[in-house]
Amino acid sequence: MRDEEVTLTVLDSRRKALAEDMYDNGIVLEREGRVVPHSAGPEFMRALLRPWSMSYYAFVDESDTLAD
Repeated sequence: MRDEEVTLTVLDSRRKALAEDMYDNGIVLEREGRVVPHSAGPEFMRALLRPWSMSYYAFVDESDTLAD
């Protein structure tokens, strides 16, 4: 498995709060009792795809390959 880097590019500074918070503080996995930081690379990206109870946001995997 190769190391992959996750970066954040802000396109609209007025709407950056959620993405910036997740990038800076990681994805909280309450059921597992842990936080996945952006430095975890693919694991962080998979954590974004977990179901969220948000009505205004959705995360979609648009890659052409699935993670191992």
